[in-house]
Amino acid sequence: MVQTAEQYEDPPSIILIGMPGCGKSTVGPLLARAMNLDFLDTDDLVQSREGQTLPEILATQGYLRLREIEECVVMGHSFDGAVVATGGSVIYSSNTMSHFRRFGRIVYLKTDIRQLNQRLGSLSQRGVAAPLGTTLFDLELERTPLYERAADLIVSAESASVTQTLKRVIDALGVV
Repeated sequence: MVQTAEQYEDPPSIILIGMPGCGKSTVGPLLARAMNLDFLDTDDLVQSREGQTLPEILATQGYLRLREIEECVVMGHSFDGAVVATGGSVIYSSNTMSHFRRFGRIVYLKTDIRQLNQRLGSLSQRGVAAPLGTTLFDLELERTPLYERAADLIVSAESASVTQTLKRVIDALGVV
């Protein structure tokens, strides 16, 4: 069930989901500023809690443990009045997605695989929570249906500058 703005206690938060490299952490702070909300990045929260970068966590604890840590961090945090850039793998946890839904609308930034490939480079250096040998194409094929199902809104970030993507999100949200 999608909630309306009136159903939230505080200004509704905006939760950005999508593939690594789609622009969540770039568009998020600009959107937060435009909407006068705080900005949070769940990858930063995970790294702060663990005292390690995502690639270090992957190397020492593995991708499944990184997903567990991510879920634990998200479930223990309030996201009231914020624009939240999520790690791409939050989509694997129904608990996490339900938790986010309590705070606001979930916006999927959908991006073309060619653009993602240009932006990302190596998945392991990026800290992507996926099995070794997983390609970007494999990841997109697996995650896209999950993102689409979880999203309240789908916003194309394909062939768009950061400013264009920001405008698309604001327009989709109906924010003036």
